[in-house]
Amino acid sequence: MQKESKCWGTNYVFIDNAVCRLCRIEVDPGGYCSEHHHEYMNNLFVVEHGQLEIEQWQNKEMIDVTVLDKLDMLICPPNQVHKFRALSHVVAYELYWPNLINGFDIIRRVLGGKN
Repeated sequence: MQKESKCWGTNYVFIDNAVCRLCRIEVDPGGYCSEHHHEYMNNLFVVEHGQLEIEQWQNKEMIDVTVLDKLDMLICPPNQVHKFRALSHVVAYELYWPNLINGFDIIRRVLGGKN
């Protein structure tokens, strides 16, 4: 596991490849990241502990402010400008993955069900 020091806390990288990036973040109270977006990647936040505020913009206008508590989640799609801020000490997970070109990628051989 790779440990990265950030201005807002610590980032632990579990998986980092062309398909996804999975991180555990620890954000100091009041810590925040830059306003940014990801050109191709979705960005999922799931809070384990604390309160994480996420601001989102569209065309330079703030469109949403969401406060995530324990086990809450939020997805910022590609090109969605966003920023997080810790309202308390936060432990959360971030998952990044690219949008699939042709939608959901599943081809079933046999349908599921119950016996």
